[in-house]
Amino acid sequence: NRDLTSLPTRSSSDLKEEAEQFLNQFGYLTFPNTPIIKVEIISQRAGIHVHVIDDLRQLGLYGTCFKNLKEKRFEILVDSMHYSGLGRSYQFTIAEELGHILIHSSMFDEVNSVEDRVRYEGNLNDETHQLFEMQAKRVGSELLLPKKIFDPFIRQWCTENLATLQKENPINEDDLALHIAEKLSPKFGLSNPIILRALRRWNPNRLIDELISELKINLIKDAP
Repeated sequence: NRDLTSLPTRSSSDLKEEAEQFLNQFGYLTFPNTPIIKVEIISQRAGIHVHVIDDLRQLGLYGTCFKNLKEKRFEILVDSMHYSGLGRSYQFTIAEELGHILIHSSMFDEVNSVEDRVRYEGNLNDETHQLFEMQAKRVGSELLLPKKIFDPFIRQWCTENLATLQKENPINEDDLALHIAEKLSPKFGLSNPIILRALRRWNPNRLIDELISELKINLIKDAP
């Protein structure tokens, strides 16, 4: 099994910068009136083809990626049912696979098919696999909901809806983050966990903590 030395060392700031560099190169194309990047189109601009296929989930996968040696390009595959909107998370799946391509490029020397990808991950020990996924998810989060446009959008939205949020009587930071995610999930067309991940990103602080401080949001845990 491969250990942690087989993965690149990246700080949260490094991973954010990887995503920013990619978006600076291929564009911050967003959905109307949201901070959400159209990652599928950005992928195509970068020459990384996205294919929707049937029954990928039978392998236990919603999405995967590999290097197509014949076509000399990276390809991302997404399960057709997942892509149809199940769970409102297919866009994050694409973004996460983009994250793997951006920061784990060395692995693709031996990952040239779906089977190769399954075999590669199967050879990672638990700790390495956890880091492998964490790194890609952080880049994916920054690609789909980049800090430079997500944070200002959320600040404005919370300012405009402060009274409503306060009426929810949030217990703590996580409870407030969940209230925000639940209200924005239908608007964004994204699942709660994707929005929660962006609210809790460290760099250098978490947005949810900054919101509480800046807007002076009262939490039940802090009540006298």
